[in-house]
Amino acid sequence: MEILVTGNLATPRRTVLGVFGHFAQTDMQPAQVAAALTECGIPPIALEEPDIPITHAQQLACVAWVLAHAPPDRSVEGMAFDVALDVRITSFGVLGLAAMHASSLFESLQVFTRYPELSWGHSRITAGRAGDALFTAFVPDDAIEDPAVRRYCVTIDVIAAVQMIRELFGPEPRPRAVELPYPAPPDHRQITRRLGCPVSFDAPEARVLHEPSLLSAEPLLANPFLYRAYEKQARQLAERLRTDVDLAEQVRRLLWATSPPPDRETVASMLALSPRSLARKLAAAGTRYGDLLEEVRYARARDLLRNRGLQIAEIADRLGYSDAAAFSRAFRGWADTTPSAWRDAQG
Repeated sequence: MEILVTGNLATPRRTVLGVFGHFAQTDMQPAQVAAALTECGIPPIALEEPDIPITHAQQLACVAWVLAHAPPDRSVEGMAFDVALDVRITSFGVLGLAAMHASSLFESLQVFTRYPELSWGHSRITAGRAGDALFTAFVPDDAIEDPAVRRYCVTIDVIAAVQMIRELFGPEPRPRAVELPYPAPPDHRQITRRLGCPVSFDAPEARVLHEPSLLSAEPLLANPFLYRAYEKQARQLAERLRTDVDLAEQVRRLLWATSPPPDRETVASMLALSPRSLARKLAAAGTRYGDLLEEVRYARARDLLRNRGLQIAEIADRLGYSDAAAFSRAFRGWADTTPSAWRDAQG
């Protein structure tokens, strides 16, 4: 298996524009949406100012509100499909425009993982090659505890990714398959028909599979000059949304972004700090680079162990351990059990 891109779309800060697609499924009038936003802790002025920053928790509150007020004949998964199938790559503003004009699928994915605040996503994603397939895997953020909200959010992320690739490359090539990690809902046949590719349920994880030739294909609107212009605008907007994100959270995001996680010197360089300054600022915040690295490694290890197709040695390599034995020692220190035993206990 070859990992190409990893990242976490579930950032704490994002713009309010991402919540309106959920309310569109309810046929609510603007005054009703404003009242619902207020109930979820978002000021009604958001209807007129779509760049207002909100938190991921506020967005999840909106999702929970919509699901709680959904018609009884609508499944959670069906609602998620309806929202995601309406997504256009331009819905993401400058982020989508940068992705449209990228030179390859790899560059488009990099834009989304580099500026996740603009994606409104809910999952950690990993894209790579396994055997004869190109895959993108999605793991919902740990903060999403409600099972219905979790199914809804991961479904939107998966189907929005399918839609994005269709807009980048046209109707062909079609996805080879979509895999979803929950039982088939009552309207699953309608969902499969609308998506136009095989959909399997009760899968080990949420994934989209494509032919590997897609990696070398050029997007329909590839243009390096427009890409650079929109990428710069996306960077500037994302930086404004990050102003309230503390240094420890910035380090966590960087540790999630690549496999294996970057070392302290690399992280310091990414943040335009010297290693000594990084250590001093983290200490002032009550933490250390090593503590954050262990925290992220443990969380990433649990995510990877849920994929039973991954060998323990491969997981160790992705997390930056010299061998499986070193990873097993570290995991026992976190969970008081071995990686294999923890995996077996998940059922």
